[in-house]
Amino acid sequence: MKDKSCAKGIKHSTNRNRKQYLDALYNTNKQDYATEDQFVFDKQQTQINIVSIQKKLLNNFYTKYAVQKDLVTLKPLRKNNQFI
Repeated sequence: MKDKSCAKGIKHSTNRNRKQYLDALYNTNKQDYATEDQFVFDKQQTQINIVSIQKKLLNNFYTKYAVQKDLVTLKPLRKNNQFI
């Protein structure tokens, strides 16, 4: 079975496997970057240019939550009595 992933703001052409995704979310020492092409409009020359930009894909800054049995309540995930 193939892993299905969805991450807002990350292009589908940016290939990330499950391990890379989980490492970026739960490993506080690792950050996930990729180079993407973006269209930029130059007002002075009135033309569109393609610019390659290195972008941070996933952020491990936010607290992760687990959905409780009532399917409404969220509790912060903990590991070794620290928030993940």
